[in-house]
Amino acid sequence: MFGLFGFGRASTLYFQMTPQFVIARDVDTQRQWSDSPYIALSRCGHIKAIGSLALRFDADFNDYIVCMNPFDVEEGVEAILMSAILEQGMKQVHRGFLRPNVILHPLESDASKWKLSEMRCWQKLAHRSDGVKTYVWTGRVLLDVEARQQNFPLDSGTLAYTCEYDLRKKLSS
Repeated sequence: MFGLFGFGRASTLYFQMTPQFVIARDVDTQRQWSDSPYIALSRCGHIKAIGSLALRFDADFNDYIVCMNPFDVEEGVEAILMSAILEQGMKQVHRGFLRPNVILHPLESDASKWKLSEMRCWQKLAHRSDGVKTYVWTGRVLLDVEARQQNFPLDSGTLAYTCEYDLRKKLSS
């Protein structure tokens, strides 16, 4: 009965990311958000806008605002900027009370060719997502059924990283 109201199990959010776009989709409800992966930052580092709105901020306030694409910035900063985009996507598509399962899918990437710094970035991003379970998948685009069941076709890609949310660690810190 509770499954009808979204209480039964965590939904699954599937993020597909490239340097040109980000798509966030709840595979259970089919709610979707897509935008460009830009972030407008004030000179003191506050986020002013995300997505296509960030590009407009950059054009109008270029003396005060810096527009960045997390895929094009230096090592160490990208996970922080990408997590802001992830959070925006979650706000747009996730409506449940329970933490969702999260699948991060860098579309134009092959985990077997990642440098250590790229792997660390995706690991940090997975931990920042606060999903019940978070997966980093590289390979073909997943079908909704595969994403919902976290059934990754390992003959068509690589499950690069998996992490689980640990409430005990959050409560003790």
